[in-house]
Amino acid sequence: MAVTADELREALARGEGLENFEAAGSNFAGHDFKGANFAGADLSRCDFSECELNGASFQGCDISESVFQDANLNDADLSHVNAQTADFTNATLEGAALTGGNFGTATFNQASLIDADLSECNFIAAELTEALLNGATMSGADFTNANLMAADLTDAEVDDAIFGGANVEEVVGMEIDTEDY
Repeated sequence: MAVTADELREALARGEGLENFEAAGSNFAGHDFKGANFAGADLSRCDFSECELNGASFQGCDISESVFQDANLNDADLSHVNAQTADFTNATLEGAALTGGNFGTATFNQASLIDADLSECNFIAAELTEALLNGATMSGADFTNANLMAADLTDAEVDDAIFGGANVEEVVGMEIDTEDY
C-alpha cells in the first residue's frame, strides 16, 4: 500500500515502530530522512532516489526492488535486509553496515561503499561495475557470478569471501583468482 512522504514522516515523528508499516510501492524520491528508523518495515518497490538517508536504519527491512539511485546512505544500517534486485546506482554508502544482507542481483554500479561492512552478505549475481569498495570489510560475503568490473578494492578485507564465476576484469587494488573460490 503506497503512502506519502508526509505520512511516513508523521509515523516516524510519533515514534511508532515500523515493523508492521506497509509502504510498498511508495515514492519518497528527493526527501530528507536523515537518521530515520525504518527497522522492520516493508519498503519493497519504493523509490528513495536522491534521498538524504545518512545514519538511517533499515535493519531487517524488505527493500527488495527499491530504488536508491544517487541517494546518500552514509553510515546507514542496512544489516539483515532483503534487498534483492534493489538499485543503488551512484549511491553513497560510506561507512554503512550491510552485514548479513541479501543483495542478490542488486545493482551498485558506480556506488561508493568505502569503509562499509559487507560481512556475510549475499551479492550473488549483483552488479558492482566501477563500485568503490576501498577499505570495505567483505569477510564471508558471497560474490558468486557478480560483476565487479573495474571496481576498486584497495585495502578491502576479503577473508573467506567467495568470488566463483565473478567478473573481476580491471579490478583495482587486489588480484582475485575466481578459480580458487
